[in-house]
Amino acid sequence: MTKFTKQQEKAINDQGHDILVSASAGSGKTTVLVQRVLREILSGTGVDQLLVVTFTKAAAEEMKNRIKQLLTKALQENKEQASYLRKQLNAVDTANISTIDAFCLDVIRRFYYVIDIDPSFSILTDETQAALLKERALHEIESEYLEAKDKDFIAFYDNFAGDRDAESPKDLLLDLYNFAMAKPDYRKWLKGLSKVYAIGDNVVASNLWQKQIKPYMLASFSGLQDKVARLLGSGALATKELKKVRDSFTLFKKNLDNFINALTNDTDYNEQREILRSCIFTGNYRKSKKWDEDLLDFYQEADRKSVV
Repeated sequence: MTKFTKQQEKAINDQGHDILVSASAGSGKTTVLVQRVLREILSGTGVDQLLVVTFTKAAAEEMKNRIKQLLTKALQENKEQASYLRKQLNAVDTANISTIDAFCLDVIRRFYYVIDIDPSFSILTDETQAALLKERALHEIESEYLEAKDKDFIAFYDNFAGDRDAESPKDLLLDLYNFAMAKPDYRKWLKGLSKVYAIGDNVVASNLWQKQIKPYMLASFSGLQDKVARLLGSGALATKELKKVRDSFTLFKKNLDNFINALTNDTDYNEQREILRSCIFTGNYRKSKKWDEDLLDFYQEADRKSVV
């Protein structure tokens, strides 16, 4: 006979209020839950009145098997409730012991008329088919809004499509759709989304800039700043062979430092943009066959950093 801890016994027997049990893997959660189900059944609650949800189908089957085993044992030991226990044992296979997906599907199949859907509906499980249906729906939306010459929709496409990239707006819409579908109330989330991107008359003072754009840019450019500083601190750059490389990185670091300083101190947006435009490598240097292996390795590393 399984010996339970005080906490496990409490999880099995507590009644009259909500219970949240948190336990690590292998600690006996399934065993405790099965015992709690058995207690409910022995107390007069039919197994068909219980909802037991698991993460996987395999776990649901294991749960049913364990409940059957305990009910069979209880049936042998309790002749007075034999008829009731036999009825419960027969009902286990059709009881609501399943994954949350299977339970929700069963509810919809039973009450499809309440939400006004076709009773012959099917579940979309093939990813390729799902992607094709999304593409078809997106194409229909495009046609509808573009033919209606919707100004907002056209402005959106003009912003993200450019002259050559017609796929970017579509990809962005699909990404937005997939992200929104993960929200509990996606309609409410979408309606409030524009507020997050409100910038008013001062871009730099907006919440969007201060809480999202600025921290992201500081982290990205500070990392680049550290890489350039490490390269400039290398002895290889002090050689005459790499003077052009050193001069190019020195100028780049100066401009990059100016930009990070402007970003940190919330300089006017247009001024920040102009400073950032100056952060480019202007040098046009080539490696020489006369360089030794160490110089060639350093040159290649520096060249990769300039591309990044």
